[in-house]
Amino acid sequence: LAAALALVSGVRRTVVVVPARLVAEMTTEWASLPLPPNFCRVVRRPSDLDWSVPVLLIAQEHLRAPVARGARRTLAHLLRGRVGLAVVDEADYLANVTSDQTRAIRRLRARRWYLLTATPQANYPRDVVPLVTLAGGDGTAASPEGQR
Repeated sequence: LAAALALVSGVRRTVVVVPARLVAEMTTEWASLPLPPNFCRVVRRPSDLDWSVPVLLIAQEHLRAPVARGARRTLAHLLRGRVGLAVVDEADYLANVTSDQTRAIRRLRARRWYLLTATPQANYPRDVVPLVTLAGGDGTAASPEGQR
């Protein structure tokens, strides 16, 4: 589904964010599709960033990790504002708005978002609000509908 969204989105750069345990599975699936060999690149460190590749596949854990020992900048900082479409798999992990993982994904500032999950949300509306604000607006001047 992530590959299909990247193909039909019409944006120049797509970032697909998945848990680290799914990176190998995702690359195997994409290798079986009739896509050009340079369609996707797995990003584990800043030197892996290649702006000529249309899809960047990043593990959630790598997105929030510092780019250098002792540095505060992360891969999310380097990608901020350069992403046309962000596809986040296992989006139910983003329910905690104060976690480093959620902050790193929000830091991407993608123009479009697709949040994918196969896990049903809990019974409380407050559990789905962070996902809605991520995709629909975060209370800034540009998108006034937000959590606060």
